Amino acid sequence: MVSFLLFFYLINSQYFKIAKSNILENNRIAAENINKNFDDVRFYLNDLTLKMYSDANLNDICSRIFRGEFENNAQRQSLAFEAESLCYDYLLSYNFIHSVGIFLEDSAKTDIYLIKNYSSTTYQVHRAYREQAQEQVIRNKGAIKCYDVGKEHSIIFARTIKDFKNVLKDDQITGTVMVMIRGQYIRDILKNAVTTPGSYAMLVNGDGEVTYATRDDLNGQLLSEVVKEDSDGGTSPQMLEREIESLEQRLVIVTPVQDISLSISSFKNTLIEFLIILVILNLILVLLISKKLTKPMHNFVDQIQDIGITDIARKVDASGYSEIENIAEDFNHMLTRIQNLVNENYVISLNEKNARIEALQSQINPHFIFNTLDTINWKVMFLDMPEVTNMITCLGDMLRYTTYQYGKYVTASQEILQIKNYLYIQEIRYDHSFEAFYDVEEEVLKQVIPCLIIQPLVENAVVHGLKDKKDGVLVIKLRIEENMLKIMVFDNGNGMEQQKIREVYQSTEGTIKESIGLSNVNKRICLTYSVEKGLEIKSRVGHYTRIEILIPIAEGKK
Repeated sequence: MVSFLLFFYLINSQYFKIAKSNILENNRIAAENINKNFDDVRFYLNDLTLKMYSDANLNDICSRIFRGEFENNAQRQSLAFEAESLCYDYLLSYNFIHSVGIFLEDSAKTDIYLIKNYSSTTYQVHRAYREQAQEQVIRNKGAIKCYDVGKEHSIIFARTIKDFKNVLKDDQITGTVMVMIRGQYIRDILKNAVTTPGSYAMLVNGDGEVTYATRDDLNGQLLSEVVKEDSDGGTSPQMLEREIESLEQRLVIVTPVQDISLSISSFKNTLIEFLIILVILNLILVLLISKKLTKPMHNFVDQIQDIGITDIARKVDASGYSEIENIAEDFNHMLTRIQNLVNENYVISLNEKNARIEALQSQINPHFIFNTLDTINWKVMFLDMPEVTNMITCLGDMLRYTTYQYGKYVTASQEILQIKNYLYIQEIRYDHSFEAFYDVEEEVLKQVIPCLIIQPLVENAVVHGLKDKKDGVLVIKLRIEENMLKIMVFDNGNGMEQQKIREVYQSTEGTIKESIGLSNVNKRICLTYSVEKGLEIKSRVGHYTRIEILIPIAEGKK
């Protein structure tokens, strides 16, 4: 379904671009034709005014009127009628001319002679722009000039008339010929640019104002306002602009976005029908394939439901495609594993019961040992052997601490006390070959830590680090740094090789309850505080070993 929708979107967008490009090309061709039509109009008018400009009889009449060579007003009207007769033959062959005026510059500059289709409105337009037209033509070196005037933007072509009799003397201008083009003729030319139902064409002057348009409601409006009104949801219509040099204006052809969309509506409907058929066929195909693919899965699920919880010894039998067979095989392996775990759990439960019984029985043995040590201690006291008495006392305290506190949480002060008992015995054993130093802050003594978390580090330093050392130094330091309890044990003994350090970190053997080695401490810290590394060991063979533990204060209080 998604692929079909994507296909429809791509085809639709691509066809939209093609339709837009075709409309743009049609508008370009129409603009070229319109430009040629207006060039032809200018050519014909240029030819007409040149003929009038070069007509000796017409120029003679105009010169006589200009110099006042008439006796009365009736004779002047007769000359004007004669001039009109001379021009009339020129005008019959051009159906696009609305009116022609010849403005003669007599001494009073008041004589105006009108030719063809002149109304009072036309007269006012020509007279109002006579001097402006004459000045523009003079600046244009006598060539024909086109400009739009008035509120209705009449398009006028103008050319001056000279006094040929005195042309070598003073090149005197006797008048101005002004030709107005029929507005309907201009609109008919612009209609050739209408290539879609909603498109329209306009002529726009230098001020951006519409002079002529195929839509009457656009005349006199600004081009920017027209485009803004035709924008569809912020999308500007497609526009093509072309300079019409013959009219000294711009041709603007506008095609609304709706027309582009309309041009592809039939194609879109056909494409939608085709898409609906494809979707229906696709659904039928999906249902058939789905039924074939899901049947083995349904059989597999039914067998799983039949097995239940108490019948895990059964196995499922799945046939079909390879994926279902693989799942069935994995499921059978899982059932076998579950059955094995159930058996193992049963054995473990029995072992736990036996261990509880043994633990109750073993409580008798420590009491017997403590009582025996106490008896020996009293006997030694009577023999006046204080050092042996202290050793027996320390050993008894250590046995009680190890037996009753292991696996529990103790204060740092309790742990330090047992370390001192241990070191007292070891100093006597090793003939005081090392000296222990304690650097413990007062606030640390109340912090809670796991039992026997420091003693294994001290034992490692004494037994392995300071072995055969005559001037050994052992430092035990406890500090609180950044809300963490930092425990450090340092010795200046034999050091540890990197291989042994890696073995401490990588040991995966099960932790035995009585084990108090470095690996055991590392695992206990990792499990207790959910960290990746319980110990930080730094050592240099033959020089020193430093082991650090970081314990969160908040966790310690819990």
